[in-house]
Amino acid sequence: MRRDYFTVVFLACVAGALAFIWANPVYFTYGTVVPRAFSLLEIMMSAFYTVFFLFIIPLVTSYYRRTWVCIGLAFYGVMAYLPLIFLPRLEGVEEADSLVKLGMAYLFHGMYDLVNAPFAGMSTIVGDKAASHLACWIMPIAILVPLLVKYARFCRQAYITEKLAPSTPSNPVFTTRDAKVEPEVIGTVIS
Repeated sequence: MRRDYFTVVFLACVAGALAFIWANPVYFTYGTVVPRAFSLLEIMMSAFYTVFFLFIIPLVTSYYRRTWVCIGLAFYGVMAYLPLIFLPRLEGVEEADSLVKLGMAYLFHGMYDLVNAPFAGMSTIVGDKAASHLACWIMPIAILVPLLVKYARFCRQAYITEKLAPSTPSNPVFTTRDAKVEPEVIGTVIS
């Protein structure tokens, strides 16, 4: 069942990104920005996508201990880094090169366009440079938020345990004994 959470979140992110690509031309391409005007609906949906997948999903799923959802989101965030790693190596690929290199170049260009498409409307709010890097924040946030929530939960539990503990430095439960205590005899003693 947990694998279902993982795949559902991953595919929901991909479906949301495809909705942005289907409705509008690509704004961010690898190495350039294709200028175009944004509608109010696209700006609002881009802001919703950003807030939902960068803040709400990691916080809510971490609070309710659904780490598989954050793992699915982190794997979608890996898709933002793969083109940045492999496309510089495939930069000079031309039609005369091997079919595998050409296919890899097309794949990573499409992956870059797909991952960055939902953040195009955010460029009117935060600027082109910041909006093009928002996709790279998905993975670190999806990994760090559950860890921070777990740490906060640990600190809260330690604080509550310390406050509710019966033994405090001013009122210790265990005291030292001055006299030697004779062991209790159980049963009948024959002398």
